[in-house]
Amino acid sequence: MLKKCTLIAVFLLLTSSVFAYEQGAMLLSPRIGFGINNTKIDDYDFPGVDRKLSMAWNIGLDFNYFFMDNLSFLTGLLYESENISYKGSMPGIPEIGFPATTVEADMDFSFITIPIGIRYFFSEYFLVGGGLYFGLSFNPTATVKIPGWGVNQSGDLEGVKNDFGLFVDLGGIYKLSEQGALSAYIRFKQGLKEIGGDTKTQTITLNFAYSFKF
Repeated sequence: MLKKCTLIAVFLLLTSSVFAYEQGAMLLSPRIGFGINNTKIDDYDFPGVDRKLSMAWNIGLDFNYFFMDNLSFLTGLLYESENISYKGSMPGIPEIGFPATTVEADMDFSFITIPIGIRYFFSEYFLVGGGLYFGLSFNPTATVKIPGWGVNQSGDLEGVKNDFGLFVDLGGIYKLSEQGALSAYIRFKQGLKEIGGDTKTQTITLNFAYSFKF
């Protein structure tokens, strides 16, 4: 996925015309995004359990400073929520009277995230960018249900670490005026370090922003 995004970005850069954001301009962009969490937990404790489709969302601010025409330094401050859900069969333990049953697990992760990267605006309507991010983890929780065993427990997840990784943006922007623009872009995020066990985060979100130029 990351390789495909990079190839598309390079092609668009080589075939694009100039977009009118001049050196020294700044954009402040409130934004919100929704998408899919593709994070896999490799050391999950329950056998016979399949991962379900999970959701991710975020809200916050992007900030762009144009150090060259159409080329900006990107940062921001985001609140991000990511869910990992599993559902499947649980083998029985006849020795202690536990029958075969089903199991469901839902884990919720929250991060305060700071991205740092660059963006290029081109062909009047398009943008591409990427960089690194740091995510400060707080209040991770989990709920586990095993009906056949009478288990229904919720609580805090212990040992969850802060997140760090890379991101790629690809999308479009439409100028409403000299001071305002609407944008929509896809962001692919890939964690580079484990947040627990062998788990590295991976999300794809569609994000919407309104930019104020000043």
